Amino acid sequence: MGINRFVWTVSGNGCVLGSDTVNITRLDTAVAALAGSDQTVCGFSVSLSGNNPAGMISQWNVLSGSNAVLSTPNTFSTSANNLSVGVNLFEYTLSPGNACPVSRDTVQIISIIPPSPAAAGTDQSVCDGSVTLNGQAISSGNPQWSVLSGSGTFVAIVTGK
Repeated sequence: MGINRFVWTVSGNGCVLGSDTVNITRLDTAVAALAGSDQTVCGFSVSLSGNNPAGMISQWNVLSGSNAVLSTPNTFSTSANNLSVGVNLFEYTLSPGNACPVSRDTVQIISIIPPSPAAAGTDQSVCDGSVTLNGQAISSGNPQWSVLSGSGTFVAIVTGK
C-alpha cells in the first residue's frame, strides 16, 4: 500500500537527455464480503450480520423479496423486516471507499409462515380420572397433546384444524 515512485530516463551516446518520474499509489482493496449462512426463519424478520473489517464501508441491499425492509442498511449488522413468504435474497458489499472494486456476497433467507399460537385452554380440577382437553383451534401448524408431568393417556387427539 502507499506510493511507489518510478523514474523514466532517456539517454544516448553518454548523455542523459532527460528523466521524468511517475507516482503509482497502491490503494486498499476490498476485503472479501461474507454475508453469513443461508437461513430458514419462522416468521417475517431476520437479523443479518456480515463481516466487519476495519476501514471498509458496509452496505446491505434487497435483491429479491420485494416487501423486505432493512433497518440499517449501511452497517455490517442489520435487521430485515416484512420478509416475503418464500425466498428473500440479500446482497452484502464491502467497499474500500476508493476507486477499487467492491466485494459482494449474497445470503438467502427463506421465510415460512409461523404456526398459530398455542393455547391449551383453561386449567381444570376434576374428581374422576377423565377430562376433556380443549386446545384452541388453529389455522396452521400440527398440534399435538403430550404429557409434561404426571401421567395420562389420550383416547382421541383432536387436531384443532
